[in-house]
Amino acid sequence: MHPEKVMAPGLGDPVAAGQIIFRQALTAMSRPATARKVDFYPLFRTAPPLPMVTAALVMTLADSQTPLWLSPSLKEAQSWLNFHLSAEISNNLSTAQFVVCGSPEELPRFSELTRGTDRRPDLSATVIISKALNSPEDKIIAANNIEPWAWGPGLKNPRPFSGPFLTPNFWSDWQENTALYPMGVDVFLTGDNLLAGLPRSVRLGKKPKASNN
Repeated sequence: MHPEKVMAPGLGDPVAAGQIIFRQALTAMSRPATARKVDFYPLFRTAPPLPMVTAALVMTLADSQTPLWLSPSLKEAQSWLNFHLSAEISNNLSTAQFVVCGSPEELPRFSELTRGTDRRPDLSATVIISKALNSPEDKIIAANNIEPWAWGPGLKNPRPFSGPFLTPNFWSDWQENTALYPMGVDVFLTGDNLLAGLPRSVRLGKKPKASNN
């Protein structure tokens, strides 16, 4: 007879913890393209079965009404999410409201995801990419040895986009994503105690030329 598997606990105080995590998520999106240190470890009773910052976002932003897609490396967390969220785990990327990746290499192409409609851009997917940030001080050279810059709403001036370990496909997909605005996906990047937001309105690429106006 096999002993019954004990499910790992979730957030210690779901309401208070959810408020803290939601504020950090909101800050990440309103002040985008900036890796910020966060400390969500004390909010959990034990370590969750997926990366800590990713787990915090999923536990706070998703619910039983939002289809959730997990990349292959995170499949072991499915029962934990079912238990704590009654989450609807979907194998269909085109209908998932949350797309959760264990690493940048597991990120699907954005064309496979729901990006909303002209009338309902709010129906687009939110993507969470684990292991995408290393340090707030790091500056990573993107495709073709071009250091990526970010500009747009939430950024007073263009700034180097520091810290992301992302695949070449991401950069081309992001250009298409911003061109679809107000449709398009929003992205959270996570690392060990790090969080950054990329709303669909932010542009990434070579440093834009200064305006003469």
